[in-house]
Amino acid sequence: MGVAAILYAEALNIKWHSFGTILEAHFLNHCNQNLVSKFSGSKFLSTNMIESGFVKGLTEVGTALVVAFYMPETLRETLYATSRPNSEKFLRKKLIIDAVLKQRGEQIDLSIPFKDIKLRPTKFGTNFVVDFLSLYFYKILGLQSINIYIEGIPNEILTLVDGMSLNFYEKINPIALNRDIPPEFLEQYLKKLNIVGIEPYNQQDWDEYLAVLKMINIIK
Repeated sequence: MGVAAILYAEALNIKWHSFGTILEAHFLNHCNQNLVSKFSGSKFLSTNMIESGFVKGLTEVGTALVVAFYMPETLRETLYATSRPNSEKFLRKKLIIDAVLKQRGEQIDLSIPFKDIKLRPTKFGTNFVVDFLSLYFYKILGLQSINIYIEGIPNEILTLVDGMSLNFYEKINPIALNRDIPPEFLEQYLKKLNIVGIEPYNQQDWDEYLAVLKMINIIK
């Protein structure tokens, strides 16, 4: 995915490079080894480009909130451009958009009825990304709406989620602000997120974030 940037790096004098890796994209994002105190951008494959992670502190829900605010007209085409119909990724993104639009009180017809999606539900505990997002889907959309996506969420976990806000899914992990965002972009970055309504975690968000990671066995 980085080939084009590498080939054009010198000709276009590209300084920064960023992938679309979000918070839940890899369990290592949740590990203590990443809790560094300053921007740690590294040279990208021996080029002069410096890697940065502009969405690494956001969940996929957070990125959808940004798109729904700044470019709502692209939601449908983005869904089809980034995933194959009848794939887990397609259904996941459909549920993310449904949840985000519900939270924003907006109605956008994506013309993708669930009855047209033929996919076997993922069993809870077999895919940490599915597990992680399913708890938010349950909280916002309800269990009936996500039965096509996941099955077997333990009742004790559902009970715990019922007592949480899960607002952290719609916020930015503050560790990423110093770790992944180039300092010269930080002020404007925070301002843009603030306009959308995305803020850094407060103490309740941290408590719930860590509780969710324990529920899906990312941390003990």
